[in-house]
Amino acid sequence: MTATTNHNIHPFYKSKPIYMALNIINEDVSHHIKLKQLARQSGTNECTLKKGFRSLFNISIYQYLLKSRMMKAKKLLQDSSLKQKDIAYMCGYESHAGFVTAFRKYYGQTPGEYRKKSFINDTN
Repeated sequence: MTATTNHNIHPFYKSKPIYMALNIINEDVSHHIKLKQLARQSGTNECTLKKGFRSLFNISIYQYLLKSRMMKAKKLLQDSSLKQKDIAYMCGYESHAGFVTAFRKYYGQTPGEYRKKSFINDTN
């Protein structure tokens, strides 16, 4: 019987913890989870998680979480009449100001500006 090395393991099994981490993030983007905790919950270490995530999805964990939060915020701004502070909280921001800053940096406009443009486009 020969010893098995990591080189003989099918790539899916190496990436299983990465997909578990992705599912944990996707379950609730408002949840504040630390990288160490995410790695532990997905059954790997921080370094493997970071490298594996970037390798599989071509994006860092932080960038993926930010993208997910911004997409959720955009949808809520467009499809609901919720207050911006409530949307901020639902997207993982503790303060409205932090949410506005992140949204402006990501989309180049404030959430209020986006909502106004979205409303104008819906009425035309």
